[in-house]
Amino acid sequence: MIVGKEFSSEDIANELKLKPPRTRQLLNELVKIGLMSTVGTTKNRRYIRK
Repeated sequence: MIVGKEFSSEDIANELKLKPPRTRQLLNELVKIGLMSTVGTTKNRRYIRK
C-alpha cells in the first residue's frame, strides 16, 4: 500500500483475495494498533496507511 493513499475495504479485499468481512476485521485491527487510519463513515469509509 502506498502511504497516504486512500483505499476502500473492497479494493483491499480484491487485492488480497479475501472475503470482505475478513478484510474488514483485519483492517479494524490495523486501525486499532495504529498502523492505519480511516476517513469517512460506513459505506464511504476509506483506509489510509500511516
